[in-house]
Amino acid sequence: MKLYYTITEAAELLGVRPHILRYWENELKALRPRRKSGKRFYTPEDLKIAFIIKTLIKKEGYTLNGARKKLRDSNLQDLMPHAAEALLLEIKEELQALHHEIEQCLKTLREDTKR
Repeated sequence: MKLYYTITEAAELLGVRPHILRYWENELKALRPRRKSGKRFYTPEDLKIAFIIKTLIKKEGYTLNGARKKLRDSNLQDLMPHAAEALLLEIKEELQALHHEIEQCLKTLREDTKR
């Protein structure tokens, strides 16, 4: 695990675009990546906070104001298990989609072999 991630790396890990991270940073006090020479650097802790924000907004349907209130009123450690559960569900769905895609490819290969 790295100590710092660029905004591009962080966005890729979180499955969002860099402008979304910048927006969350501007709107939510909980997310404050380090800056050096005008560039943002995210720690693993920053990534956890960003993932909690993503879970609240994208998965649980919170508005930005609702997410702000939830972050302000909650202990981040209490939110992590729920965010981790959402991540596992997301990974499971992606694996199921890949499994289906592989099955389709195998079916096509079998059909081509019969010809």
